[in-house]
Amino acid sequence: MSCPTIGHATRIASYFVLPQSITTAIIAEVKTSFKNHFTVEKRGEEKMKIRAAIRDDFHDIHRLLMEVHQLHHKNRPDVYRDGDPMTKEDFLDVLENQRAFLLIAEIDGTVAGYCTVTIRDPRENPLLVPHRVAYMEELCVDVKYRRRKIGERLMKAAEDEARKKGAEKMELMVWAFNNAAVEFYRKMEMSTRCCIMEKYL
Repeated sequence: MSCPTIGHATRIASYFVLPQSITTAIIAEVKTSFKNHFTVEKRGEEKMKIRAAIRDDFHDIHRLLMEVHQLHHKNRPDVYRDGDPMTKEDFLDVLENQRAFLLIAEIDGTVAGYCTVTIRDPRENPLLVPHRVAYMEELCVDVKYRRRKIGERLMKAAEDEARKKGAEKMELMVWAFNNAAVEFYRKMEMSTRCCIMEKYL
């Protein structure tokens, strides 16, 4: 059932000869009903938050990273071995790295996605224009929470944090087989800078 608007309440009240106090009460009740209806929807949208990762997030991030690694191993077993992509020591090193940051997307206290970004200083090459780059190492959203704009929120939060750290642009590498990721990054206004080609001999 749709929620009546305040305008509807005003018009309905005007059809009857009612004391002003009753008319006001009717309109106030509809306002409250409309406000509560809207607040429920808004609370649903605000359950997600983006935050910096902490030590206790290791197991959740490891689980998601395993999903990413298994996807790559399945599609490119000639490149990726079946193994553990991250130890706890690796994770703690990222947290302590001043040139990196790891962001968490959390819904109702559950880790729904994450991204890892490394800040890279300009390379010393007289033929290249120097740029301080934020390199997206990984971005993963739990399969149960996809289609909820979590990836977009993580990407935008990473861009904001990268700007604060002096990065001029964001870069990343995505495999050609991963059509969903390619489409997502294009949606986020990223463009292809170069194409790595290969041929087995």
